[in-house]
Amino acid sequence: MTHPILVAGERQPRPLRAWQAAALPLALQSLAEQRAGTGGTGVIAACTGAGKSRLIAEVIAAELGHLKPREVVVLTTPTVRLVQQLTDTLDHHPGIGAVQPHYTHGKWSRRSTARVIVCCNASAPSLAGLLDDAGVQVGLWIADEAHRTETPEIHTWHQATTPRTALAVTATPFRADTRESLRLWERELYRYSPAQALADGVLVPWRAVPWDGDEVALDDACLTMISALGAAGPGVVNALSCDDAESFAAKLSRRQIPAAAVHSRMHHTEQTRRLEALRDGALSVVVYPSLLCEGVDFPWLRWGCLRRPVSSRVRFIQELGRFLRVHPGKTEAIILDPLGQLEDHAVSVEAALGWIDDPEPSTDPAAPVDEIADDEIPADTPPTLLLARTSDRLAAYTRSLLLGAIAAGHISPDLAPDSRPWRKRPASQKQAAFLGRLLSADRHLCPSHRAPLRRVVSGDLLPSCGAASDLISLLSALRDRGESYTPPSSLLPLSIEAIDAAAAALDELPVYVAAAQSGGWMALAVCRHGLTLASTARKLRGPNVLPLAAEITALAYGARTLARRGYRSGVLLASAEALEMLQRTPSPLTVGALGTALARWHGGPEAAVRLRQPHTANPAQDAAWATLERARKDSA
Repeated sequence: MTHPILVAGERQPRPLRAWQAAALPLALQSLAEQRAGTGGTGVIAACTGAGKSRLIAEVIAAELGHLKPREVVVLTTPTVRLVQQLTDTLDHHPGIGAVQPHYTHGKWSRRSTARVIVCCNASAPSLAGLLDDAGVQVGLWIADEAHRTETPEIHTWHQATTPRTALAVTATPFRADTRESLRLWERELYRYSPAQALADGVLVPWRAVPWDGDEVALDDACLTMISALGAAGPGVVNALSCDDAESFAAKLSRRQIPAAAVHSRMHHTEQTRRLEALRDGALSVVVYPSLLCEGVDFPWLRWGCLRRPVSSRVRFIQELGRFLRVHPGKTEAIILDPLGQLEDHAVSVEAALGWIDDPEPSTDPAAPVDEIADDEIPADTPPTLLLARTSDRLAAYTRSLLLGAIAAGHISPDLAPDSRPWRKRPASQKQAAFLGRLLSADRHLCPSHRAPLRRVVSGDLLPSCGAASDLISLLSALRDRGESYTPPSSLLPLSIEAIDAAAAALDELPVYVAAAQSGGWMALAVCRHGLTLASTARKLRGPNVLPLAAEITALAYGARTLARRGYRSGVLLASAEALEMLQRTPSPLTVGALGTALARWHGGPEAAVRLRQPHTANPAQDAAWATLERARKDSA
């Protein structure tokens, strides 16, 4: 097993990474200014997996010579697992002597000769009391995961010890939650972003694999996706609870996939044994309820299955970021996403590692994220009630294409897609026309990907505004920079089957129409894919028309709108009465106009109009009433 500091088999440090070599003198200069009384505390911000523990070790080794006789270095960190990992890292540094952990499983005492203490945040107040009793001062305090210092324990520690110098290190510099802010720290000394880490090869890009089969039980989808991976290397699956982890591990084992659960009910020794079995290949999968939060370092993980629905964006990006750490032979991280959570959480390369501020206040519970109990989700939410969410292949492909270009450094991370509501609207004709021009002149995207995209655009198969926007961002940026881009081999070009499936899905896309009548006015509205395509209102010449006649009028208006907008796909939804009139008793006065509109749009009523189930909400009805009220107000 490789060590983060030592060259294998030797007591000699590994060379520093470029960012570590650049950040180290800035950190040491800040500490020197604090000793001289001319500077304040500073923060080093470096993304997950960049090697912050190595930087911390180098700072401590350099600063030991500046300690006074009765002073120590204290490194605080949020979790027990991090205490153990950091203690091991510091203990292996040739420039650091004895290291003493202070946490649940071991305490510092005045008999200790160690001048370096690694302390769990929760145990910091007790350490402050022990140091005070022994007459020992804190010459240097380093706060690991510094965004977790806004706690009563750390504030008590800080006030009780008043460290002579201090340095903060964090992987997630932006936090909307006040519990995770950086108020104890005055300035940023150095920043190493995920985009830089990807460009330097310090992190690996991910490849998202959505579920594209039928709507099935979640576990069935997960088992199918994991089986399809084959020998992809060690992976993990998250679970709802300890019992759920055991249950799904058993399901994997019955599929001849070596698997085991790891959770808080088992002893730490057994947890470690199972994780080592995963690393060494004796197991293929570990199923866990809360393993990949802060405080774990498993860079050898090759893939993960996001089986547990996670509402907290902070927790979600913590888990996802753990897969991106570099390891010998690892070129990518595979993320199985059967619930479509990457889309829900708007995860980009930067956001996955906490480097894009979340504008919404955190909804996390009061407990720190990595200390939530394994059984936090109620046991009465069995996975059998969860369904895998079928992904739109085209939307998933365009997102992966754009994120791949960002990860490769061809495009600015500022162009990473988000999840604002407009992305789910239908792609506009302007978008399609602009994309057509971009693709016809484009020579920067490799032909194997460019040719299928031309077919998609020319066939009006773009699934949404978001997918069209992703393509426009990609192609425009490549054109402006004059760079060629070949996506990674793991991202296959769109197949004929995928394009045909997209066309079939659009053919079945429901189109809602509605009519509203009141006070001698009638309004009509057409809705497709959650967007009001068109609405109109007019004053009637006589009394209100019969509801059935009004619906037939709305259907004709819908067909004309679709034809005018260039939509050649979709299905108009009608009531049973309207469908019966259309199919059995056509009237030249009512159905004639509709028949003409349908023929112009879709070729005939049989393929274009389907039954709308009575319990299905009709979004066009609200739009029609709003249009009617607006028209009456304007005419008053």
